[in-house]
Amino acid sequence: QVLGDFFADTFAVMGVIKDGITQELFNLIRAWVPFSEESWADLLGISAKSLQRYAKSSTPFKKLQSEKIIEIAEVAYLGLDVFGDKHRFWLWLEAPSFAFGGLKPVDLLGDSYGKELVLSALVRLDHGIFI
Repeated sequence: QVLGDFFADTFAVMGVIKDGITQELFNLIRAWVPFSEESWADLLGISAKSLQRYAKSSTPFKKLQSEKIIEIAEVAYLGLDVFGDKHRFWLWLEAPSFAFGGLKPVDLLGDSYGKELVLSALVRLDHGIFI
């Protein structure tokens, strides 16, 4: 519920992105987003070493990485709500989808256009529209 309130407040989201995601917040998001360290690094456009350096420092993520973290958290929040648990959501993310031309939803999360496609599909699933 707290995350739902957070995502509903566009200005709060923008403020967090502008200030940069802290390692503490990133760790909270990582706790419920089922991606490996390598996957996170790839999605954020940084090396695994850079991700490890962020983990060891108190420096917040840069704006670009912060925005991507928030986008992925938004997808995960909706996905967990639609599917009801991490396991079912993860299976959906990892399964090739006819709706995405045979691509896995997780493969589309590398950019904002793909993220929007995944969010739209989740909204349709939530409303009982299956493709």
